[in-house]
Amino acid sequence: MNISIPKFIYILTDGILRLFVNIFVSSEAISRRLHFERVKIFNDRPMDYAMKTLGTIHDRASSMVAHLSLMLALCMFTVQSKRIVAGSAEYYIVIADALIYMLLVILSIRALRSFGLDKDYKNKDEYLSKIDSELTYKYQIMELVNSVTIIATITLVIALGLAFGK
Repeated sequence: MNISIPKFIYILTDGILRLFVNIFVSSEAISRRLHFERVKIFNDRPMDYAMKTLGTIHDRASSMVAHLSLMLALCMFTVQSKRIVAGSAEYYIVIADALIYMLLVILSIRALRSFGLDKDYKNKDEYLSKIDSELTYKYQIMELVNSVTIIATITLVIALGLAFGK
């Protein structure tokens, strides 16, 4: 069996990331919601729905990568500033936030992974089955990324307020 380096990386990272994501976000709930939306709102036109939904997810994930990268840069700048004392509670909060932002960037980048050219599909049904599972996973990722980003950003703002308010 000949496996390409990108495929190996995808298999390895998805194995780890899926375990993490599935702890916090139910794939069954997301799958059920996506099915309802496709059937009730898009009149069960699976390809139209899949393309529109993939576009939406990719737009959201791209925006999150930009936001998270800026927040990560802010964390790194703050840790090196003279206004925050190494070893203080604020210092450790900023470091923890930086690590969280790194994980969120990785997850967001995973949500941007291309779909459809990853293998030869035998027929349209196989393709649609795979795209359904991929859409579910990408929505799980984005639900986790969005909610954790809110908490991490609020925490960072409080830590910076404490550090720079002194």
